[in-house]
Amino acid sequence: VGFGSGGLFANTAVAEVRTNRAQSHIETVTPALSAQIDSVWRDDTDDPVLIRVAARTGHPAAAARARALLTDSGTKSELRLNLVQLLGELGDPADAERLLQLIGNAPEPLQLAALDALPTFDFPTLAPELIRRYPKLNDRVRARVRQVLLSRKSWAQEILRQVDAGRLPAADFAVEQLRVVALH
Repeated sequence: VGFGSGGLFANTAVAEVRTNRAQSHIETVTPALSAQIDSVWRDDTDDPVLIRVAARTGHPAAAARARALLTDSGTKSELRLNLVQLLGELGDPADAERLLQLIGNAPEPLQLAALDALPTFDFPTLAPELIRRYPKLNDRVRARVRQVLLSRKSWAQEILRQVDAGRLPAADFAVEQLRVVALH
């Protein structure tokens, strides 16, 4: 037990939420490889590997295809999950709103994936939007929202203000979650 901790954090396991991750950059490839990607690219592709490789090597049509497939509810769930991760990795600020729209409006796995990707964006209205949607979410998604919002000092302050004001139930927050806030 370290000085001043009183053992408060001695046996605390906290799930990691990645915030402020360095956004992935576009990979530089040889002209021959770029030409090869162009030769196999189809605007109607639903091949997740091709979309990922093309997007990560700077092919704008691939990022556009990823966005289109993500917002199409007819797209297979596994592909949409892959695309949420890809858009989070690419870190285009325009995708933050697109990912936020999944919260409360998509199947649970997509909501959870979007919540994993959203903290990588510098998105000032994220906390208020998640708090606004919070009462309508199922328990697993609400738990992830709490985890995400408690991961950054400014977001934690916002969600705790809502609890203090009685707009969010204090019983939703476990002691372990609140210990994270003390580390801010």
